[in-house]
Amino acid sequence: MEHEVRVRFAPSPTGLLHVGSFRTALFNWLFARKNNGKFILRIEDTDQKRSTKEFLESQLEDMKWMGLDWDEGPETVGCHSPYFQMQRLETYKKYADKLMSMDKVYLCYCTPDELKQAREETKSAGYSGKCRNLTPQQVEKLKDEGRKPCIRFISPPRGETVFCDQIKGEVSFENNLLDDFVIMKSNGVPTYNFAAVVDDHLMEITHVIRGDEHLSNTPRQVLLYQAMEFEPPRFVHIPIILNEDRTKLSKRKGAVHLLEFEQKGFLKEAMLNFMSLLGWAPKDDREILSKNELIESFSLDGITKHPAVFDYKKLEWINGQYITSLPTKTIVERLKPFIEEAGADPGEKDFTWYVEAISVYGNRVKTLVELADSLLCFFRDIDEYDPKGVKKHFKHDYIISALYELEKRTSEDEEFSVESLEKIIRDYSEELGVSAGKLIQPVRLAITGTTASPPIFDVMKLAGKELLVDRLHKAAKFVESWKADS
Repeated sequence: MEHEVRVRFAPSPTGLLHVGSFRTALFNWLFARKNNGKFILRIEDTDQKRSTKEFLESQLEDMKWMGLDWDEGPETVGCHSPYFQMQRLETYKKYADKLMSMDKVYLCYCTPDELKQAREETKSAGYSGKCRNLTPQQVEKLKDEGRKPCIRFISPPRGETVFCDQIKGEVSFENNLLDDFVIMKSNGVPTYNFAAVVDDHLMEITHVIRGDEHLSNTPRQVLLYQAMEFEPPRFVHIPIILNEDRTKLSKRKGAVHLLEFEQKGFLKEAMLNFMSLLGWAPKDDREILSKNELIESFSLDGITKHPAVFDYKKLEWINGQYITSLPTKTIVERLKPFIEEAGADPGEKDFTWYVEAISVYGNRVKTLVELADSLLCFFRDIDEYDPKGVKKHFKHDYIISALYELEKRTSEDEEFSVESLEKIIRDYSEELGVSAGKLIQPVRLAITGTTASPPIFDVMKLAGKELLVDRLHKAAKFVESWKADS
């Protein structure tokens, strides 16, 4: 009989949620949801020096932002609280005592300085086993010195530790490379490997899905499973994530924390979609998948053996797809904070205006930050015009009179539609004997301050009559002054 699928995500609250860690959480969550299983959140907070409440709250908020809900915890307050390892110290002590009674571990009284000196002398990073056979008299002497012991596991000196990984197949490690590793520190706090094994057993974890960087921890954990006579879970080590230049993903080369992508205007739906494709692919090679489609399609068989490359341009493309495909109301709600962050009042415009703005600009932007930046010219005065655009498009002799004339004609346009505005521009360009482009570019510069925008007639309509007339008048005055000073 198959066990219920039970997986876990176990972050340490020692920093912001890294995209690699989130990808691990996502794969676990998708696997649990696909198999009607349980997704458990466990906070590995045993590193008390570096763990902070702020990092924990940030990580939990990121999980909630992305919609990764967890199923179990020691108590319920709105949703399940995660498990915290520092609240489970008695449990780890119980199992350490059990190993002690089985003669599988021993007390080690070596100080950090002694360990460092021994490594320098032996040119080895491993532990020599010095305290394994201490006499009672030696132990008493060390206690009298005030030393507090840690607990070390007795690793087999020869042979191999072999386990099966669902991605890599059979993996083996030489036991003589593992040494007698610490399972409990002298302060009574468990080490990562010991706490993980105890927790995974008690929480009945069926699949340990984690990053490749944890592969080297697995043989020690397998030895602990064997020593405590626990059935080990299935191990699934997923490929690491690399930069496009195949180097390790790092902050020096761009954003690496989930919070940074939210701040840059990436949509959670796009992030979920993109992150799922880092090291996994659906059988039909689709690239745009909703959360429900991801759950339906996900399988461990689709995980690749090779490192995944973080393709930033692909993320931008996927995000752009979601900007134009999600309900406009959703985009408007998420866009407004970015407009406010830029120093403008998003409440100046009504919902109908936003609908039109997203229709006009949506296909040209990749993030909500870009969309907000593109729309700022409709919220605040233009302080300056693109210098190159001024020299190129405001230089003609007819520009001043043309801007004043377009100001007059647009102010008198009762219909004020995209079609009527286009007719005004084209009719007047014929009267002047110039191409429409010779008026379109100066008008674009007058309205937006830049030389690039969506189709100008859509932009003129989006500006509204009052702002459009004001911008044309202001530009004409600017050109008069500029020419006078030239």
